[in-house]
Amino acid sequence: MNKIQKIAEEIISEKKFKNKLFGKHTLTQEERELLEEILEIYELAIIDLWDKEEKKNEFSTLSKKCFDILQIFPQPQDDISKIKHVLRLIAYSYLGEKWEDGRRFLIEEENAWRIEINNENMWDERLFKNTYLAILYLVRKNSWEDFRKAVKLINDLRDEQKNYEEKYLNSVEIEFKKGAALELASFYHFAKSIEILGRFMLEGEPSSDGVVSEIDYHLNKGIKFCDLSGNFEFSLILRLMLAMFKKMVFNSIWRVSERINFKITSFVKHITKASKPVYELL
Repeated sequence: MNKIQKIAEEIISEKKFKNKLFGKHTLTQEERELLEEILEIYELAIIDLWDKEEKKNEFSTLSKKCFDILQIFPQPQDDISKIKHVLRLIAYSYLGEKWEDGRRFLIEEENAWRIEINNENMWDERLFKNTYLAILYLVRKNSWEDFRKAVKLINDLRDEQKNYEEKYLNSVEIEFKKGAALELASFYHFAKSIEILGRFMLEGEPSSDGVVSEIDYHLNKGIKFCDLSGNFEFSLILRLMLAMFKKMVFNSIWRVSERINFKITSFVKHITKASKPVYELL
């Protein structure tokens, strides 16, 4: 194992160096397969360390290693694969204390993470694409407008549900209907958690502890429905989002102001509601 890790680290270092020098790099099939193998090992280890406070440093180190690997993988071309790749990349950047690199990617490489949403997309795909974009806006936070965009995307989904949900479920073959319904339930809880986080980032309400409790409730429900549907790949993404969302709340301006006193929180709320806030986003 140590030998494989050493080879993987050498590949990562070489590709990062070539990126800095030439602005690009390539992976051989053999290198790609080795990195995918080590990434799977790291992700299984991360699942093992979930919610173990005494192992948080190890959890953070493994998350950073996953981020380093995903960072040198070529960007998938089809939208669904791209969404899965970018969500893992961003989550591991946060959980591995590399959030500045994850955010820089969203700011500087917009063409790399952009996706197409059109009326031909089925309801499950619309849910996945819009929740994905909402998360990226929350992480990018170029301005307060990014938070508003995130919340609006979720509200728009609520309006679209009546037009798309029934049509989608009717199109699913009967033996797959239960799994499809469970996946939708998982997506709905996922979307709700994003809306809760977005509103908290905008308004600082409810309290940070209350927000964490609500996010925990909805994403654990989402994970449960996801596991029941057999979609374990999405289940891992939801677990990563749960850990990342909590970290975003704990690192937020609202959490910091709560820890000082009520007057500071009231002041922050006042200046963030101004048309041109003087308090920059952290």
